[in-house]
Parts: sequence; structure tokens; C-alpha cells
Amino acid sequence: MTNQEIFDKIVAHLRQQKARSVEGNVCLYRSTDGLKCAVGCLINNNAYALELEGKAVGAIEVRSALLVSGIPADDENTISMLRRLQSTHDDKHPDRWELDFEYIAKRHNLTYTPL
Repeated sequence: MTNQEIFDKIVAHLRQQKARSVEGNVCLYRSTDGLKCAVGCLINNNAYALELEGKAVGAIEVRSALLVSGIPADDENTISMLRRLQSTHDDKHPDRWELDFEYIAKRHNLTYTPL
């Protein structure tokens, strides 16, 4: 996948979900109620493991799961974009996501389509 395709997939996922994937105050790649975070939505079922929870996007285990899922996690520009999208999910209320999507798109030379 290209960074544009990855960005579009994450934005579409988060817009549809309209909620953070959390349990308590902890953000998760996948929560027990079926929600997925910005990066979690990219990880295929066969690549996901509970051991990914609590690990950063740049951790080797997460990168490996992303690579198996067809995401170029060996590219530092992709990882940088994923970190920013993950931070948007983790740190901002869903009402504030669109502002971050626009900023991330500009920073990574991507096309952003507002709602």
C-alpha cells in the first residue's frame, strides 16, 4: 500500500468508528468491544496478537505485523505518518481528529478530503 492508501484507509476507519479504541485509559490496537485504533485497523487478523498491545508503532513486533499485513513498515516515512495518526487517535477527542488529518496530510504530502 502507498502512504496515500494507508492514510485514506485509516481516516475512513476512524470516521466510521467515531470512537477511540480504549479500555480504561489505555489505548489498544484492538479492544474487547471490537474497536480498532488507527494502526490496529491495518493489522490483518492472522498478524494480530495480544502481545502487540502496549507496544509502540515502531516496535519490531508491530512492524512485523504491519509488514505481514501489506504495510511498508520498513519505510521510516510510513512509520512517521503512522505515529502521527496513532497520536491523533490516542490523544485527541474524535471531534478534533479532522484538524489533525488535514495537518498530517500536509506534512506527508498527501491528499486530504474534508467531510
